[in-house]
Amino acid sequence: MSLSLIREKSESLYRFPLTEKQAVFLSLIAHYSGYFTSDQYQRFSGTTKQNASSFLNKLKKANFVKSYSYENGKRAYHLFSKSIYKVLGLLDNRHRRRHEIIYIKSKLMGLDFILSHLDLNFLATEQDRIHFFSSLNIPEETLPVKRYKSPTSDKITRRYFVDKYPIFTADNGGGFVVSFCYIDPVLYTTSGHFKTHLENYRNLFQQLKNFRLIYVSHDEFNIETGKKIFEEFSSTLISGGKISSVSVSPDMMDYFQIKRDIELEKYEKITGERAGKYRLYLEKYASSDVQILYEKWMKAGTDEVENTAVDSGHFDSVLLPNRYRFLGGFCG
Repeated sequence: MSLSLIREKSESLYRFPLTEKQAVFLSLIAHYSGYFTSDQYQRFSGTTKQNASSFLNKLKKANFVKSYSYENGKRAYHLFSKSIYKVLGLLDNRHRRRHEIIYIKSKLMGLDFILSHLDLNFLATEQDRIHFFSSLNIPEETLPVKRYKSPTSDKITRRYFVDKYPIFTADNGGGFVVSFCYIDPVLYTTSGHFKTHLENYRNLFQQLKNFRLIYVSHDEFNIETGKKIFEEFSSTLISGGKISSVSVSPDMMDYFQIKRDIELEKYEKITGERAGKYRLYLEKYASSDVQILYEKWMKAGTDEVENTAVDSGHFDSVLLPNRYRFLGGFCG
């Protein structure tokens, strides 16, 4: 949902005593985070600290938000008002609920990312995401899902994309590229949580021709760790018995092609440059997992895979300057 659509939906909030910019901001919070700080409102609206304080006092007086005080007198605000979410058609949105510190921090981080990229087309709600991937003919059963059992009956409720990390789409000139954000609040073991997150998205990633994962953190070491984990994970993405186009990076594809030419004794194709690259690839791709991928690639029919115009799954990162220490010393 682009900012223009957020702005359009915010018109329903004009019944409340809000300016246009204030209504757009609350619509943004309701859709994407539920939590925000005064600094984030100032950043969005371009207003002064004094005007922001006046706005926040108005929200508290109207019982639209609750404020929580943390270290050094810093506050985070929670948009919980049922009337706001109802008017926006978001009555069942989990952003209304009160959450623990780790959730609040991840939502503030995600909001910082969104405020820096308001020109992007974000998929804000669960239904927005289901509809988008359905339009790509991606089966609903491949979407990341969590099942909740009713305490009073045998009814099972399926909720998709429960992490609610930002997802956006963009046309790179060769078709839609979907970008998935992973928010790392630096509060738990990076490798374990990130690996679990990737596994939850495995089936969806296998359905996509290309995608990008953006690792959002305020810790450079965690970003580097995340990159290594993603590279290992992406090399295992196999779909329908064939190598998925997202599983083979350009370098790995080059390695496979040179390796095949050598094994088929097509030495006329092995230039000095390719031989030098091959020696480097042998060290880089020494794992048995890559050898298994190579064998599957050969078995699948290399010409068919090579002619695919699609690139691979890409890893990118955003280093946030704010460490959110006011939420507590353990927040990194």
